[in-house]
Amino acid sequence: MAQCLVETRDFSCDHCHGLGAHTEPGQGKAVAELCPTLKGCAVCKGSGYRYVEDADGYRVAKPCELAGIRRRIELFNHAGLPSRCHDALLARYKPESDAQAAAKQRVETMWKHLQNNLEPNGKVPPGTRGIGLWGPPGVGKTHLLTALARRLLLDLGMQVKYTDFSGLLWDLKAGFGTGRGEDQLIAPLVEVDVLFVDELGKGRASEWEISVLDAIVCGRYDRKKLTFCATNYAVGQADRGVVSYNSARDLLARKDDATRGESLEDRVSDRVASRLYDLCDWQAVDGPDARRQGAQTRAPVAIRGRG
Repeated sequence: MAQCLVETRDFSCDHCHGLGAHTEPGQGKAVAELCPTLKGCAVCKGSGYRYVEDADGYRVAKPCELAGIRRRIELFNHAGLPSRCHDALLARYKPESDAQAAAKQRVETMWKHLQNNLEPNGKVPPGTRGIGLWGPPGVGKTHLLTALARRLLLDLGMQVKYTDFSGLLWDLKAGFGTGRGEDQLIAPLVEVDVLFVDELGKGRASEWEISVLDAIVCGRYDRKKLTFCATNYAVGQADRGVVSYNSARDLLARKDDATRGESLEDRVSDRVASRLYDLCDWQAVDGPDARRQGAQTRAPVAIRGRG
């Protein structure tokens, strides 16, 4: 009998590196599909099911290993990872400062911990602390978090949601026009096994915006759910026991930053920040702005005037 291609898949495959799923940027959000090398499986024909005879001699369909990969692809496509980070990998993150190296090490340690400490049902033990990354724009906070989210989805098949705070607010406002209330849109973020929140504190810091964040953070805090965050706003009061920002250019003193010297507490309230400090171990990240470096290395575009 032919062997299922999933059992013999090539971990050097350029499409999926053995995961069985190939990712693409998509329209705003990253998407995954079955690796082309698995679609021609002689056993299941890419369906995820193989036919076998039961004890009574009837031919019945049973899921093969491909069904598990399809389930992980489905989870990935519902997670909401940003399209630009569809193929983010920890190995591709190249630290250029001690703070970046420390942040990468912390994320790698978390990945190993989750691999080895999941409950028998594949769930995260309640009370597991996540990671909060904070620092100026362009230092790779989003890359590190999406690389971890990608592995949790495609390697472990975990239930994950990824959102940036400004995008969440946009979705909430759009949801009002479709008859969906805040509860329907916020509940999935509260209940999901693992939540990633990027751009924490972004927006106008209005009473409504803070109430939305309060509902999510406090809901997850009460349920002891694993949560990861990233923010451009400063974290680090010594009396809170939070990792201090020990870079030479302290974020609070920066005059050119969009944060205008505000702290995370200023943006999300002391109540929300207090719970975030308990949900996550916070890590300062500093280094050169990769976006500015990339812009400087790109050739200028010639603009032709009309004659």
